[in-house]
Amino acid sequence: MQALFGSLFALVAGTLFYLASPRQQLVAPIRRRAGCVAAGALCCVAGAVFWHGCVNWPAAVCATVGALAAGLAGMPFVGMMAGRRAKLASPADVKGGARGGTHADTRASTRAGRPTGTP
Repeated sequence: MQALFGSLFALVAGTLFYLASPRQQLVAPIRRRAGCVAAGALCCVAGAVFWHGCVNWPAAVCATVGALAAGLAGMPFVGMMAGRRAKLASPADVKGGARGGTHADTRASTRAGRPTGTP
């Protein structure tokens, strides 16, 4: 159970470090990045302490760094999916978008039924 909490704390630390980055796309830019970095560092240390209940210190540090890296690597994909859902749910995309239904839109929809490779 301690390893689970250690992994969760390390994943939260990765999320906080991602939110502290200037190019993150999940929420509006955060002004107090130092707070996110400090909270991420505390979560990272807490994760290592939880992992130390199961394994020795070198293994605890490796497991924490691995879970932290997984959190950091996964957050851009979560941001991309959140942005894509927000874009798909925007009211401008309903009934032809902001431009209205143009001839190019209908032409593209009629080509969708053709097999791949035809001109």
